[in-house]
Amino acid sequence: MNANETDTRYNLWHKLLGKIFEELLTPVNITVKTGFPVMAGSPEADVLLIRRNQQRWTEAQRNLLPDGIRDTQADHVLIEFKYSESVNQDVLFQALSYRHLYLKAQKLKPERLHTVIISSKTPFQQFRMDFVSGGAKMYQIGRVENVRQKLE
Repeated sequence: MNANETDTRYNLWHKLLGKIFEELLTPVNITVKTGFPVMAGSPEADVLLIRRNQQRWTEAQRNLLPDGIRDTQADHVLIEFKYSESVNQDVLFQALSYRHLYLKAQKLKPERLHTVIISSKTPFQQFRMDFVSGGAKMYQIGRVENVRQKLE
């Protein structure tokens, strides 16, 4: 498989995940975007959910949103999707970078953006132990400071 085929395959998985979210969430007034640029030019976030016209997620929206997202008060949710790799330090830094760039580009306060990593593979046990012992939840990046301190 050449590099173009590999890139296309990865993009198709991201588009599929985005399409699933779009089909489920658009009827309950949530905008879903895939391949959304977090700044002018590269890079692009995998999936972005934006709550529209409400102060909080409605009950209908919450029923369709997955764990790690439904309880957030943020009106923007940035999803980094890793279907072929496990969560590791590089993935965390990538998600944090996208978060930072998106906040700056959209001029949002940090509490308005919730960042989530979805991975099809379970992270290595040592990474999970090191990460969880740092006080952060494995499925959710809530406070950038906690993650940054643990990984430095």
